[in-house]
Amino acid sequence: MTPRTKYLHFWYEISTTSADPNGSKWQGELRLGKDLADGRQELILDGRLVPGYFDTEAQARDAADAYARVYIDQL
Repeated sequence: MTPRTKYLHFWYEISTTSADPNGSKWQGELRLGKDLADGRQELILDGRLVPGYFDTEAQARDAADAYARVYIDQL
């Protein structure tokens, strides 16, 4: 899991997971939430797989980061 990233009024964390047992395909994974005014946090997504498979872990991480921002933009 990457360190928490803040974007607009939301935060997200991304990670990657191997889609194949031999690690040849990778998927990004997203955890997304919002800080509330009273100091609590609202979890919006937890463990959402990013669409698509990627050849490297770095590509999957980059795709998850981009997906998080697009997802937030649409909220």
